[in-house]
Amino acid sequence: MSTHIEEEAETSMASGSLTVTAALDKLDSVISMITDELKKRACPTSVLNQVSIALEELFVNVCNYAYASKGEPGTCKVSFSFPMPYVLVVELVDEGIPFNPLTREDPTRPGSIMDARIGGLGIFMAKKSVDDITYRHEDGRNILTFKKVWRGSPLAKDRAQNTDE
Repeated sequence: MSTHIEEEAETSMASGSLTVTAALDKLDSVISMITDELKKRACPTSVLNQVSIALEELFVNVCNYAYASKGEPGTCKVSFSFPMPYVLVVELVDEGIPFNPLTREDPTRPGSIMDARIGGLGIFMAKKSVDDITYRHEDGRNILTFKKVWRGSPLAKDRAQNTDE
């Protein structure tokens, strides 16, 4: 496991990355890297929880499916940056089978709790927890990037006008 974190005092932009085996026992390390940085920025708990949900669901997806056909886990590189105060960008990169989770259709609301399916909500929850999420497949790598903006950012006003939150 390798960790690399840089801090540029002039711009107050921090960035870092962690490359781990795509295994569920690495989840806490991945989440801690991001949440520790958010806590340093006095990030609201609600935002911290939303980022944790998205990161957990997306990392677990890599662990469970990206390398399934290879019979052994590969790696996942998780990187973060703060391009401006109150804006977090997270990128997950793996070399597993090509898979764009954003093409999955959002689940429909069941008529009753008895009709609800178990599973299949992780990607939906990740998409609903962040402000922007993109996928690309490049040079044999799946690259999933998400952005989370919170109050205090100049982007927060635009986000509030474009969401139900």
